[in-house]
Amino acid sequence: MRDHQTPGGQSVNINRARGLSPAVVTECVTLLSVASLLCLCDFTTASLAESGGGQQVASQDYEKMSQESFSGEQWLKLLRQRVHQPIAIWHGIGTGEIAASSTGMSFRGLQFEESRSQVLERQLSLNGLMARQPLLTLPFFEDPDPEIVVIGIGVYVIAYDKGELRPKEMDKAVADRIAEAIRQKLLTHRDARIRWAAVQMLGQTRWMTLQDIEKGLNDPTDAIRVTTAFWLDMVRGAWSWESDPDNTDEPNSPTRLTREQFRQRDARLAQIVLEHLNDTHFFVRDKAGEAVHTAFLQRVSDLQNANPTKKPVALPRDFDWVRSEWARRAATQKAWKRWWTDNGVDKTPPPKK
Repeated sequence: MRDHQTPGGQSVNINRARGLSPAVVTECVTLLSVASLLCLCDFTTASLAESGGGQQVASQDYEKMSQESFSGEQWLKLLRQRVHQPIAIWHGIGTGEIAASSTGMSFRGLQFEESRSQVLERQLSLNGLMARQPLLTLPFFEDPDPEIVVIGIGVYVIAYDKGELRPKEMDKAVADRIAEAIRQKLLTHRDARIRWAAVQMLGQTRWMTLQDIEKGLNDPTDAIRVTTAFWLDMVRGAWSWESDPDNTDEPNSPTRLTREQFRQRDARLAQIVLEHLNDTHFFVRDKAGEAVHTAFLQRVSDLQNANPTKKPVALPRDFDWVRSEWARRAATQKAWKRWWTDNGVDKTPPPKK
């Protein structure tokens, strides 16, 4: 439309043309006026859509914005504009694979592509935005619009992926505040995408607690239970390294527990995963079975250390939680629960020193 003259100028040219009736001239002027109006509407709509419905500043210099400093309030306003929002894509989980002697599972959950302006991404990578404003999008966690909540957690996901969110280097009070916000606002959210992102972030940062594991495994959505089961392995490994009082390689860990506290936590974890041995998803059953079996082995060892002259307690027979039919799984789950009731931590004297 920019190649045409204005409707007024065009009507002058048409009136000077030979052989055209007044009706034809009027029709041409009307068509051109409508076309110009449509062009103007398209331009206005595009500008509003780009800004998320707000007023669009003409000729924004996104490169310059990437180097500017914005207050927390300014950032929250910017991130409500679509042009500055990372693009959220929900993938969920795959179908998984069960082979003769192994299982496989892949999931991508909630992923983010870069925003159109890339202001956020450049500020995270080049200007240390997360280090300077670590609580930046926590207010978004309470927004009634789930799409805004997704953007809120997305900023932390992108920062972590870029290596700009470093949990172990953060001030503990700040890290605790972020973790608690994720736990209280997102892990209980009605939107499955948001709950999945909460589990993923708590797992990646190793902020996950027993309560988080229990809530994730009790979730009605497969994707969230599967992801929780995946992080169960990783979190247990971190606990063993950082909290185990017998780990002499990490003597100054701030999360070190006493031997009694460590065993009590393992016992509580065993109680939680025992409830998911017969889960409807094979991957959750598999990981729950591994965790329970590890807890059983530790219990037998503790009992033997406490009573070295006594005959060792017999372990339950190993079981294929992935491929066995439901009735056998249900019966075996009852048997394993019974074993834990008879040999759990509460019935075990403290180990001899």
